[in-house]
Amino acid sequence: MEHKQLLSIFDSLSVGVGFFTSDGTLVRCNERFGRIFGADRKMLIEKKLNINDNSIVPDVVKEAVRQSTPVQMSFLYDFDKQREDKRFFSTRTRTCYLKCNGNPLFDNTGKFVNYVFIFEDITEVVKNEEILRQSRKKTELAMKAADIMFWEFDVIAQHFYSDNEPLNGYDESKPVSIALYLETLHPDDRDGIASVMVRMGRGENFTFSFDARVMLPDNPNWQFCTISGAPYEFDANKKVMKYVGTRKNNTDVQKKQQLFYNILNSLPLSVHIKDIEDNFRYVFCNEESKRMFGTSEDKTAYDILGEEEVERIQKTDIEVFNTGKPYFGMERIVLKDGRSYDTIVRKSIIEDDGKRLLLNTRWDQSMENDLKRRAQLLSITLETMNAYTWFFEPARNRVSYGEGFDIKGKKISDVNTVEKFLTLVHPEDKQQFVDTLNKAVDKGDGLWDIEYRIDFKGDGVYEWWETRGVVETSLLNDAPYKFVYGMSQSIDSHKQIELTLLKNKKVQDALVRQNELVLNNTNSGLAYITKDYIVQWENISLCSKSLSYEAYKKGELCYKSAHNRTSPCENCVMKRAFASLQTEQIKFRLDSAHTVEIFATPVLHEDGSVDGVVIRIDDVTEREAMIRELQEAKHQAEQSDKLKSAFLANMSHEIRTPLNAIVGFSELMAYANEEEKNDYIQIINSNNELLLKLINDILDLSKLEAGSVELKYESFDLSDHFNNMVASMRQRIKNQNVTLAAINPYPCCKVILDRNRVAQILTNYVTNAIKYTPKGVIEMGYECKDRGIYFYERYRYRYS
Repeated sequence: MEHKQLLSIFDSLSVGVGFFTSDGTLVRCNERFGRIFGADRKMLIEKKLNINDNSIVPDVVKEAVRQSTPVQMSFLYDFDKQREDKRFFSTRTRTCYLKCNGNPLFDNTGKFVNYVFIFEDITEVVKNEEILRQSRKKTELAMKAADIMFWEFDVIAQHFYSDNEPLNGYDESKPVSIALYLETLHPDDRDGIASVMVRMGRGENFTFSFDARVMLPDNPNWQFCTISGAPYEFDANKKVMKYVGTRKNNTDVQKKQQLFYNILNSLPLSVHIKDIEDNFRYVFCNEESKRMFGTSEDKTAYDILGEEEVERIQKTDIEVFNTGKPYFGMERIVLKDGRSYDTIVRKSIIEDDGKRLLLNTRWDQSMENDLKRRAQLLSITLETMNAYTWFFEPARNRVSYGEGFDIKGKKISDVNTVEKFLTLVHPEDKQQFVDTLNKAVDKGDGLWDIEYRIDFKGDGVYEWWETRGVVETSLLNDAPYKFVYGMSQSIDSHKQIELTLLKNKKVQDALVRQNELVLNNTNSGLAYITKDYIVQWENISLCSKSLSYEAYKKGELCYKSAHNRTSPCENCVMKRAFASLQTEQIKFRLDSAHTVEIFATPVLHEDGSVDGVVIRIDDVTEREAMIRELQEAKHQAEQSDKLKSAFLANMSHEIRTPLNAIVGFSELMAYANEEEKNDYIQIINSNNELLLKLINDILDLSKLEAGSVELKYESFDLSDHFNNMVASMRQRIKNQNVTLAAINPYPCCKVILDRNRVAQILTNYVTNAIKYTPKGVIEMGYECKDRGIYFYERYRYRYS
């Protein structure tokens, strides 16, 4: 009975068991053994199948039977291949994985009895393991592709474990401590995350997710990561024993998001997003939207616009939000501060995490409208100036023309190259035109300016034109690309006037030389002295031999050079002429041997003020001797005096000739037409400015050379005087690339200074700075420093 029970148990085993002799012959097996090999167990025993004859069984297993040694292994069993051997029959097909465990059996005497094999069909186990392996491999690849690190935290060990963690060199056997994990975090993120680590260390039941910057060993830059975790395993008291989670690297997403924001903030149009359901609150505004309208994420439309404006604009906002249909049209925006914009707007719906938001994109049409108006104004201006604009590309030898060229009577195709244009230029000006253009293009930047004659009409009549251009060099297809653009203007009328003036100047210079020759050959010495006693011109040393020791020296005080005095003479004839506004006379003995007679005739401005005096000095020594010797010649002497007066009048007339010419042109203006008036005004203003500047410069130079500059101190408000100087200086700036920055630090600054000398010095410095500054900011200012007033002018370069 006991033997039957053992056989029953033997047959019901879940593993296949077979007994083999030492030569490998099967002598016994259970039912499971037969099912594994797909054959009836009785048939297997009856056929006395030998394991050594089975080509499918590995040699290692056969050798273990022969050597009576244990063996344990798994192998692939191919039933289809076994069919080729007719001695073996099986109902099974294809392949399966078998696991065998073989051991030799010995009796009590140590004699070999049988060799027993225990076989298991592990095909499903292998398949499941392969599926699990493939699944894990796919998960690892997916996590690697998504840049996700999986971790497990052991509360008892207080360590993190991971098989794809760069902190442990991707070695899952090496744990990562909390301290090491915290060290990899950015200092600004560390404190907040440390509290989460403390709660994990205590085993609290909570889930978490936070963003942090992490420094990983395989990257020198901070990585933007999202770290998430949740409880995984609990003890009997429901305390968390393990947490699992991930660390997702969002750096690329962060960079793309930053790139997205940078692109939006760089757009020259307004972009903002509104939450219609949250009182039209702005949830995003780019920089242009903030600049134009003053929007920001903490404001609503009611903070930017008036209530009526909000209601008007919100009609289309609500319509787009309700229908989902985009809107494209014109809207005029009037802000609370009074600024207004004519805008082209596009409104559409976007979604963010399932929430519908309104996207507004606005183009400022105001600038375009202003550009149109400016273009029209430019066309009118160029037409009035008889000018046109052009653009030249040296690499392509192509000239294109802009506003104003259609009035020249030439087709663009006739002059669209430099060679074609040169056929119209005067032969004497062609080479200069080519040389200056080539020089400017070779330099690659700067200004190009030339005057030349050209025959646009083709009738042989050349007109004067001036061309001004700007040469620039940029990059085109990674190579330097030069181009020139500018404006050409007819200057024929101005040039003809200039040529006439040059011709008249030559005639005038010749007349001046003749007058000086006449004056220098008279027997009387003449001098022109200003009302401050400075000698401006004299020929006394040439005409009066008795005064050859340089009395009345040019540029010096008359009383200093003539009489070696430090103050005017007591009975100064010039002083009397200034007072009487008439010719005054004086006669005195210059020394023991000479007697001189001086006539002083005042020179007046148009307003009646005195400019100076013309003095005539005659050496009357011989005349006085004749008077003393020939009293009877009194009548002749009186007649001689009259002749001298006439001569002085004639000389005075010659001195006033240039002034009378200016007065004459002024009188002619009453009978001149508009064109002639403009010419006369230009001539008069030009000569007045030149004469006034010359006289002022000579006066200042003479004073400086003589060391007699007098400072006239007075009390005045320097702050107010400085603002006036700044206003005057800004009018002198013609270069748009140069600006004048005034630094006036005090609303009121009372000083005692020479007002005119302060203006003269500071003006000279700033004028030079304006003249020689091609680009940038000129700072003009003053400050109280070291118990004095410190004036300065300095230059600051401006980057474009």
